[in-house]
Order: sequence, then structure tokens, then C-alpha cells
Amino acid sequence: MIICKIAGFIVRLDNHYPYVEKICAPYAVEAEEVCQGDGSPVCQGDGVCQGDGSPDTAVSERTVPADTQPDLTFSVTPEEVEAEAALSGFSAPVCESVCLYRRLCAALLPHDTFLLHAAVVEKDGRGYAFLGESGTGKSTHMALWLYYLGANVVNGDKPLIRMAPSPCHCGPIDRHCGLDLQSLDGRDRGCQGDGGCQGDGSPDTAVPERTVPTDNHACPLPTFYAYGTPWSGKEGLQRNVSVPLSAIVFLEQAKQNEIVRLAPAESVKRIFHQMLVPKNAADAARLLTLADQFVRAVPAYRLKCDISREAAELCYAVVSGQ
Repeated sequence: MIICKIAGFIVRLDNHYPYVEKICAPYAVEAEEVCQGDGSPVCQGDGVCQGDGSPDTAVSERTVPADTQPDLTFSVTPEEVEAEAALSGFSAPVCESVCLYRRLCAALLPHDTFLLHAAVVEKDGRGYAFLGESGTGKSTHMALWLYYLGANVVNGDKPLIRMAPSPCHCGPIDRHCGLDLQSLDGRDRGCQGDGGCQGDGSPDTAVPERTVPTDNHACPLPTFYAYGTPWSGKEGLQRNVSVPLSAIVFLEQAKQNEIVRLAPAESVKRIFHQMLVPKNAADAARLLTLADQFVRAVPAYRLKCDISREAAELCYAVVSGQ
């Protein structure tokens, strides 16, 4: 058993195999200590003291009050692990971790938190997510940012994205960005790649409605934060930090580097296939609403690129506005 802080939630994982404790060790909770504002490593765990604890840069997520109780508790049965192993061919310890993460993602959806199949980096306190089909070079492009631009890893494959609460008081509206569930067939409902993106379809609360202001004043767009998680692909690139997302970039391989801004209607179609989509219709509708809010709040781009330094520099110049 291990208790972790993941995406701001205190989570207890009742595991059978030590592999889960191994990968989750950087996320195990620690007794909270008072930040002195002097840059001492104890403040955030990464040598960078933020002073006020506000999530405006990539900050560590480990510390909690000593008497904190878990928000969520998960376990999986041997039968579930065996079924996952038969489907994926992975070892039992890995399959247990996959099943636990799937449970966690399903439970966090009502809290406006979802898994995104992406590589996320942080530069100057802002997050950037790279998405694309398997083999398009997400890890490679991320490595260019790390090497040439001095960026830092958040998560190399499976970060959690969480929408910050909004103070806006609005009325309901039921429109989306031109995409509905009927347009998604059985083969085309979110990322499927590696056994970590299948959702268990467990029912939760009613689907929240998208909102617009009742007084004809525009509501501020919500902020979405990317969180590192223990589940980060075969390279294992991750840090226990959070960072506000400033842009999402869909990658395509090309011989010439070119980047364009995408409209929300285009980006929501692309991004929905990089999410963990529940089989339950109500939960899937909830995720679709959240995806709609996400693409309206976070600018999206399509980058056609090679694996050069120039590709990374072009991308950063456009998505950062510098």
C-alpha cells in the first residue's frame, strides 16, 4: 500500500506488487513543512521555493498536512490483472499499475480532471503539450526542447490535466465545438495504444452543462494545469510537478517546418482521440464537455516538422508569443 498525492488529490493505492510502490515513490506524501521563502529544497522538493505555494510555476506536489486522509482509495482484483495481461501481454506488476491508473482516471473525471496522451514540458513557468499519433515524434520533439531550449519535463506520455475552479456564475448552454458522441464509432473513441487508455465505464454523477454568462458579460476562460504522474511511458520521463498549460501542439512529420493555429472545432476532434474515453455514455459526454472547455481555453497548433533545432525554436517562438 502507498499513499500518494497525484493531481492535487490524496490517493491510496492498495497494491499487491512492489512495482506500483516503486514508480509511485516520488509521489508518496510527506508531512508538510513551513516554507521559509529562501529557496531551500524542503519547500517544494525541487530546489525552487515558490513562497506562497501558488501553482503558477512547475512546483512539487508532494507535501500535505500530517493528518490528511486519502481522498480516494483504489485496489484491483487478481482477475482484473490477469485479464489485462491477457489483453496487453505485459507482466502482472505492470498490468496492476495500468488497472489502478485507469481506475484513478475514471474517478477523477467528475473533478474536471482527465488523462491526456501527450508529452508535456515546462519552460519559464508555462506548460506546453505535444500530441500526435504513435510514432510521430512526441518524445523526440520534447527532447529538442529540453536540450536546446532549456525546458523541463513534466510527463513524457500520460499526464493528468485538471481544470481550475472558476468563480464565474453562468447559465447553461448545450453546444459543443462541432463534435458529438454519435460521430465517434467503436474504433475511434480515444487513445488505445498501450493498455493504459481503456476506461472502466463506471457511472458517476450527472453530466455538467457548458456555461455562458447570464448578464451578457464574457466569463473568463478557465485555467488548465498539467500534472506529472508516475505513469509516463517506456522512457519513464516525469516529475511530480504541476504547471499551467499555455498551448497544445499536434505534431506531424514533414521535411519543412511549418506551424499554424487551429480553431477549437478542429482541435477538439483531434484531442478527443488522445483522451481516456469512458465506455459509459454519460461519462463520455462529461469528457466531451470538458474537452470543449479545454480547447477553448488553451490555444492549439499543428506543427509539421523535422527533428532539427529549428523546429523546436519555431514552435516555441509561436506558441509562447516570443
